[in-house]
Amino acid sequence: MPITCFLTSLFPVGGSGTDDDMAEEIIEVAYERDDMFRAQHTMFLDCIEGKRAPETTAAAGLLVQQMIELSTESWQQGRPVDFPASAPKL
Repeated sequence: MPITCFLTSLFPVGGSGTDDDMAEEIIEVAYERDDMFRAQHTMFLDCIEGKRAPETTAAAGLLVQQMIELSTESWQQGRPVDFPASAPKL
């Protein structure tokens, strides 16, 4: 049974850089449930087996994890939180 998801992205259409100059694009993507992460799993296993190099670095992974944790903290506290200066640089 196919699963359908909708991907939304915003892109600028004007020069002012304000929200009024942004357009939204919605893309419908259908896929089979078992295919959802097949490519990512295959790539991960290929990296572990030494068949290819990872496309991202460990530092990028740590940075994303830190961003997720800070986003969760911000949501739970209902306020913005600062990104620490000690965060990894890419």
